[in-house]
Amino acid sequence: MAIIEADYTSLGADSDTFKVPVAVVPAQPNSEERTTYLACLRASLSSMQDSINVFLTRKMEEENRIAGTDATQDAKEEEQYGEETVEES
Repeated sequence: MAIIEADYTSLGADSDTFKVPVAVVPAQPNSEERTTYLACLRASLSSMQDSINVFLTRKMEEENRIAGTDATQDAKEEEQYGEETVEES
C-alpha cells in the first residue's frame, strides 16, 4: 500500500495534511490490473478532493465570519463573477 499526501499551508498558522491509501500497481500489470488500479486511484483521489473541499469551505466560512462578511453578499458576488455590474446610487 502506498500513500498519496497533500499538504495545505497558509500564511497564517493553519495547515492540514490529507492522506489517502492507494494500492501499488504490479510491475508488469495486465490490462485488467491496470484498469483496476486506475479506478482505485481515481476513487482515492476523489475522496481526497472531497476532504480538501470540506476543509477549505469550513476555512472560508470561518474567515468570512471573522471578517463579518455576509454570506448572501458572497453568493451575489460569486454569481456575478466576471460580469460587469453597475452600482445604483
